[in-house]
Amino acid sequence: MNDQKQQIIFVAENLIDPNPRQPRKQHSEEADFNLCQSIKTHGIFTPLLVKEIEKRFQLIAGQRRLTQGRCAGVTKFPCIPITADDLTAAEIAIIENELREQLAPLDLAEAVQDVMTTHGLNGVEAGARLNLKPHSVTKCLAMLRLPDQVKTDIRAGKISPAKAYELSKVDDPVLQMELAQRAVSGATRDEIAGAVKRTRRKTETTELLKRVTAKLSGDRAVTVQGVIGSLDDFINTLVDLLSAARKARTQGVEVGTFVKMMSDLAKTPA
Repeated sequence: MNDQKQQIIFVAENLIDPNPRQPRKQHSEEADFNLCQSIKTHGIFTPLLVKEIEKRFQLIAGQRRLTQGRCAGVTKFPCIPITADDLTAAEIAIIENELREQLAPLDLAEAVQDVMTTHGLNGVEAGARLNLKPHSVTKCLAMLRLPDQVKTDIRAGKISPAKAYELSKVDDPVLQMELAQRAVSGATRDEIAGAVKRTRRKTETTELLKRVTAKLSGDRAVTVQGVIGSLDDFINTLVDLLSAARKARTQGVEVGTFVKMMSDLAKTPA
């Protein structure tokens, strides 16, 4: 875009079509009203960016100026026509919106996801083209995995992007909603992050207790698999195994056969 000669032209408002991939979806009524009043008083200082398509002009950047200009009664808009493919046009729209007035978190996330999906880019590639750091891309995309109710709270400003990112780390949807309610009620980002860490640590411990290996002398070991709530449970399991082995020995069962018997027994539904 910087290499193109920027010539300002005036285009009738009825010849300007909206950007089909407009990144800004969330608007402030107060900000829109103030912009409309400003345009009525002072006019439009910054031209719209447009792309000419079949004698009409598709908006690339300047959606609020176009909308509020129409509200203010503007019939011809100052525009800068540029030549851009779809990917470049999407990049300009996102970057221009971010620089002029920061996009709402979910608007930015959805815009980045749209660029990635439409143009086959990964997060790093999209971030580089949109002037976003890799960790910023990761955090904003994480919000898209959250439940709809949580997204609604984010759009309403009840949950900050930082808290939302912490919530995205929780796999359990019920627990996720519980923590989201805490966030809405005023819990800090650090409090939410701490609760998430405790939850993940508890989950990891539970998974660990489902499979325990006891090393014996030499290269031998016994693995006990299943929910083991205490050391007593583990000991009782080993005692049961020893009892079954002793009974098999009195019956003349070979070790290979005994192992197969235990394996088949484990596969039998309870």
